[in-house]
Amino acid sequence: MTASTASLGNRVDANLKRAFDATAEKLGLTPASALTVFTKRFAEESCFPFAVRKRTPTEAEYVAEMLGPRVTRPCAPPPRRRWRPRGASSPG
Repeated sequence: MTASTASLGNRVDANLKRAFDATAEKLGLTPASALTVFTKRFAEESCFPFAVRKRTPTEAEYVAEMLGPRVTRPCAPPPRRRWRPRGASSPG
C-alpha cells in the first residue's frame, strides 16, 4: 500500500521561518516533520493542540490602552468654538 501525500504551501515572515526551523532543529525534527506533528494533532482533535488566545496585557499596557493617546488631562472639557454666521470672515 502506497501512502499518498499532498503539499501544504503558505507564506510566512522570513524571521518567523528562521525561528521555526531553529526550534524544530533543537527538538531534533525537520521543519516538515514538525508541521506533520501539528497537522496530525489538529486533525485528530478537531481543534488547535494548544491554547490560541490573545496575550494578556501587562498592567502598564492595560493602563496605556485605557487612557489612550488623546488623554492629556482627565475630565478636561473640549475646546469651545465660537459661533459665526455663515459667510462671516474670521477676525484678524
